Amino acid sequence: MVINFLRYIKLTCSNFLEYIFLYYCSKSRLSRIDKEKINLILKNTKNNNIWNIWSIAILNKILKFGFDNFLRFSEIKNTMFFNDEKQFNFYCNKINFLSYKNILKENTFGNPVLSNKFGFTSINKVHQFYHLYLFNFLTKKKYAKNIIEIGGGYGLLASLSVNFLDIKRHYIIDLPSFNFIQKKYLNNINCKKVKKIKIISYNAKIKKIRNYNFFAFWSISEIEDNEYIKKYSKLINNSEFFLIGYQSKFNNINNKNLKKRFSISDNFSIKKIKINNLRNNYYLFGKNLKKI
Repeated sequence: MVINFLRYIKLTCSNFLEYIFLYYCSKSRLSRIDKEKINLILKNTKNNNIWNIWSIAILNKILKFGFDNFLRFSEIKNTMFFNDEKQFNFYCNKINFLSYKNILKENTFGNPVLSNKFGFTSINKVHQFYHLYLFNFLTKKKYAKNIIEIGGGYGLLASLSVNFLDIKRHYIIDLPSFNFIQKKYLNNINCKKVKKIKIISYNAKIKKIRNYNFFAFWSISEIEDNEYIKKYSKLINNSEFFLIGYQSKFNNINNKNLKKRFSISDNFSIKKIKINNLRNNYYLFGKNLKKI
C-alpha cells in the first residue's frame, strides 16, 4: 500500500514537472494542416492496445506543445528513446565513436537528451546504430539492397540505415500515428538521403518487394493480433536476412520461442544473441539459406 502510494506521488510529480517544462519551453506551434491530420488520425485510432493508447497520448501532447520537445515526452522516453547512461560503456567497447562521429552526431529536432559522456550524440542514437553495426558484422556486409522495418519509432533507425548501410530503399511499416511523426522528423533533420525512405501504414497493402532484409526492434515481439503475426511471418520468411530485437516477455506475451511464434521457416540458419547490457533481451538473426 505504502509503496504504491509513493509510486503514485513520484509519477504525479514527474508528470507535473514535465508539463511545466513543455509549457514554458515549447515555442513553436503546429500548422492548421498538421492539426487536421492529427485530429483525423485520433478520430480513427481505437484505444484497444498499448501502442494505440501511447500514440493517442503522444499525438495529444503534440497538438498542445508541438514538436519542439517531443523527444522529452514521457511516452517517448519510456518506449522508444533509450537513455541509460550506465549502458554507455557497453557501446564504447563495441564501437569506435570517432570513426562514426558524422553519422552519430545527434540532430536538434525534438530536443533529444544528449549523452553526458559524448555530448555530440545521444545514447539512443548509439543504441539504434548498434543494431546496424551488428547487422553489418553478421552479414559480412553482403546483404540485400532493401530493408523492411516493422515499427520504426520516430524514424531514427531509418535515417541511420540510409547513411550507414549500402541500400537502395528503407521501408517503414507502422501505425498511422507514428507514420505522421516519422515524416515530420525525417523532413526536419537534414537527412540528405531521405528519399530512400518510404513510409507505409501497417494496414496498407504492401506491394511485392524483392531482395530485402527484415528488421524489427522491440515491435513484433509486442504484437498479439494473429492477423499481423501471420502477415509479418510471411515477410520474415521471404527475406534474405532478418534481425529482430526483443524481450523474452512483454506483458502477457511470451517470446521465449520467437521462431515458433512467427512460424519461421527451417530454411533459415538462426542465431540467438544475448544482449548483455539489457536483461532478458535478445537479438534473433536469420540467414535464408535458399536465397543466399
